Amino acid sequence: MRNPLLFIFLSFFTFSIFSCAPESSTQEGDKTSSTSTIANSTEVEKNNSIAQIKEMEAKLNQNSADKSTANRLLMACIDFTNRFHDHAESDDYMMRAASLADGLGKYDKAIELLINYHEGYPQGKHREEAAYLVAFIYDAHIGDKQKAAIYYNKVIELYPLSKWAADARAMLNIVNKSDEELIRFLEEKNKPS
Repeated sequence: MRNPLLFIFLSFFTFSIFSCAPESSTQEGDKTSSTSTIANSTEVEKNNSIAQIKEMEAKLNQNSADKSTANRLLMACIDFTNRFHDHAESDDYMMRAASLADGLGKYDKAIELLINYHEGYPQGKHREEAAYLVAFIYDAHIGDKQKAAIYYNKVIELYPLSKWAADARAMLNIVNKSDEELIRFLEEKNKPS
């Protein structure tokens, strides 16, 4: 009697082991399929985000006074850069967001985005410009001449040979001048030699 029971037990045990093997293989396939599905889903989301941004940009180009579209585009650009930071267009969208924030009078947001761009995109093609624009917004829009001078000096320190450093040097010559001093400075500069 023991032998038939042992045979049944071994048969059942062997059947269980072999019937689980294909299931395990299927689960690994499901994991690969799941990863692939997530990657495809992310790519679709990325493409949809780009399409929405381009659509809003076209709408804003037709009516630049449309603040609702400008705000939605600002949020879409920020969302894209947060979700797809390593995408080739991400740094352009960050600069576009900063420009939109500036245009909408959201100067603190524009400065935040420009600083985030400068620090978050070490290979970004707009780093010098971003650093300069922080100073310019403090100067021209917020009127904080002290912070403007600090950031103009930072541009000169970080990018001494750039066009933005040359502009920063020029701005430092006038940033702390009163209106009267500025008028005299410009008159002196424009005198015929």
